[in-house]
Amino acid sequence: MMVKVAELQDLPRGARKKAKVGGHNVLLLNHNGQIYAIEEKCTHLGCSLLKGKFLGNNFECPCHGAVFSIPLGTVVKGPASKPITVYQVSVENGMIALDI
Repeated sequence: MMVKVAELQDLPRGARKKAKVGGHNVLLLNHNGQIYAIEEKCTHLGCSLLKGKFLGNNFECPCHGAVFSIPLGTVVKGPASKPITVYQVSVENGMIALDI
């Protein structure tokens, strides 16, 4: 089921925004004009990824440096060993929606 979560204008290039969708804490990312939605907590110790850093097509946790693939959620570098959830995103008529 697709759920509208934000307006595209509220997520400019390079921005990130937390959202709570259907009981899930989600981090919306605008990476080079592409919208992604990932799990908001690191799978290592549960730190918020909100202040994380883009590293190419990857995203680094600000707490202990775990790195995840943005499009896939896979672990690129530990200490995390479990991938993060990546949500399917749809952008239509200026609205961002997620498949939850």
